[in-house]
Amino acid sequence: MNPAKDVWDLLVQWVPANLHPGYWQTVAKVRKIPLNDDIVSLLSGMGILALLLRQVPELVAEQKSDWERRGIKIQHEMKESQALATDQFQKGAKEWNAAVEKLEAFEMGLHTTVTRMEKVQAEMSEKMIPLESMTAKVDGLLGLFNQSISRAEKARESIRLILMRWTYINAGITAVLLIWIILSITFR
Repeated sequence: MNPAKDVWDLLVQWVPANLHPGYWQTVAKVRKIPLNDDIVSLLSGMGILALLLRQVPELVAEQKSDWERRGIKIQHEMKESQALATDQFQKGAKEWNAAVEKLEAFEMGLHTTVTRMEKVQAEMSEKMIPLESMTAKVDGLLGLFNQSISRAEKARESIRLILMRWTYINAGITAVLLIWIILSITFR
C-alpha cells in the first residue's frame, strides 16, 4: 500500500470543495511517480507537515485550556486549605488560651492551699491543739492538696494535647505553604 495515499486522502478534507478537482489531478500525477523516487518522499513529508500544522494548534489550545483548568482548581483547593488551616490555627490559639487560664487558676488554688497549710501550721505551733482536731485539719488539707494535684495533672494533660494539635497544625500550614510556593512558581 502506498503510504502517500493516506496523507493525500487526509489532506483533502482541508482543501476547499471548489478546488477538489485540481487537487485530485495533482494527486493522480504524484501517484504515478515511482515510490522510490525522492520527490515522492519529499511530497509525503510535506503532506505530513501540512497535517501537523493543521492539527497542532488545536492540540496546544486544548492542552493550555486543560492546564488553566487544573491551575484554577489547584488555586481553589489551596484557598480552601488555607482557610481550613487558619480556622484550625485560631481554634488551637483559643484552646491554648483556655489551658493557660486553667493553669493560672490551678496556681491560684495551689497558692491558697499552701497559705492554708501555713496557717494551720502556725496555729499548731502557737496552740496546743488536741490531736484529733489536728488530724481532722491535716486530713482536710491533704484532701485540698490532692484536689490541687488532680487539677495540675488535668491542666498538664490539656497542655500536652494542645501542643500535639499545634504540631499538626504547624505541619499542615508548612505543607500548604510549600505547595503554594511550588505551584506559584510553576504557573508563573
